[in-house]
Amino acid sequence: MGYYTDTNIVPHGFLRTRDSHLTTFDVPSAATGPGQGSAGMSINVLGTVAGVFADANNVMHGFSRSPRGTFATFDAPDAGTVATQPFQEGTRPSTNNLQGTVAGWYIDADGLNHGFVWNP
Repeated sequence: MGYYTDTNIVPHGFLRTRDSHLTTFDVPSAATGPGQGSAGMSINVLGTVAGVFADANNVMHGFSRSPRGTFATFDAPDAGTVATQPFQEGTRPSTNNLQGTVAGWYIDADGLNHGFVWNP
């Protein structure tokens, strides 16, 4: 599990099985411009992936992808919604557990970092 960047500098998520079969994925609402796209950050033992994607405004959002390939997207309650320099506001999942709970951090509208926990 992880992500790769294509020739247009767009990240895409992937899963690799034990027999080396690769499945690529993109969150349906992820944008496709340079630096946008989808990135898997964590996978639990059931095969649920947690990760991050960027929208067309370069704001970061979280996602959870089930082993069957369905997506749930979410934002931390106080996450910023503007992509300003020098930081990119939004939600950044870091890990998920067996129950599908996702933990991570977000940047608010003042540029401050905070932690969050999201329950599906």
